[in-house]
Amino acid sequence: RIGYLALGVVGLAFMALGIKLGVERANFNKTAVSTQGHISRIITLQGDDDSHRAYVTYEVDGQQYEELSDYYHSDMREGQTIDLKYDPDDPSVIRISSPAVVPIIFIAIGGVFFLILFTFLWINNRERRMKERLMAYGRHIYADIHEVIHDTAQTTDGKTPYVIVVELDGYDESVFQLYSEALWFDPRPIMEKHGVKQLPVYVDLEKPINHSIDLTPITKYLDGDY
Repeated sequence: RIGYLALGVVGLAFMALGIKLGVERANFNKTAVSTQGHISRIITLQGDDDSHRAYVTYEVDGQQYEELSDYYHSDMREGQTIDLKYDPDDPSVIRISSPAVVPIIFIAIGGVFFLILFTFLWINNRERRMKERLMAYGRHIYADIHEVIHDTAQTTDGKTPYVIVVELDGYDESVFQLYSEALWFDPRPIMEKHGVKQLPVYVDLEKPINHSIDLTPITKYLDGDY
C-alpha cells in the first residue's frame, strides 16, 4: 500500500513539473521573437553514446549567437536550418520551435502513476465493501487449510507474499479452493505451533469467488513470540 501511495506522490510531482514547464513555455511564447538559425554542432555526452546536445547559431540585430538548444532529435544534422524563438530582452535565451514534448511527457507519466494509484484504491475499496457485505449476509463456515503457496504475481524488494489456500465443499459434492489475501510473513510456523488447521470463511456459496478468509486465528499471534 505504501508503494502505491508513493507512486501517487511521484505522479503528482511529474504532473506538477509538466504543468510548470508548459506554463513557462506558454509565457515565453507570448513575447518571444521568431527567427531561423543553423545547427552549428552536435555533441555526444561523455560516457553516453546515446545522449546528444545540439548548438544553434543565429543572428539578432547584427550580433551572432551560439546557444545550446533546449531540444534535440535524432533527425538533426549540423548545418541544418531550424526555426527558433528568442527572448527579445535576452536574445541568448532561446526555445526551439518544436512540439512541447517535454511538458506532455511529464504530464503523461504522472497521469499513468495516478491511474495505477486510482486502480489500486478502487480495487481495495471494492474488496473492503465485498468483505463487509459477506460478513453481514454471507455464509460463515470453517474451511480446512489445504496448503500455503507463494503468490508469484506480486513482488516487493525481491520477495513474494504467502497465500493460504483453503478447501470448501460445494452443493454438488465439488470442492472449491479459496485463496486468502497476501501475507508478507510465513504463516506455517504459527499454524504448526498452535495447531491452526481451519480458518473462518465468509462466502457466497452460490458464487464462491466472492469470499473473505478471516486470518485472525493466525495474525493474533504476531505480537508474541509465535
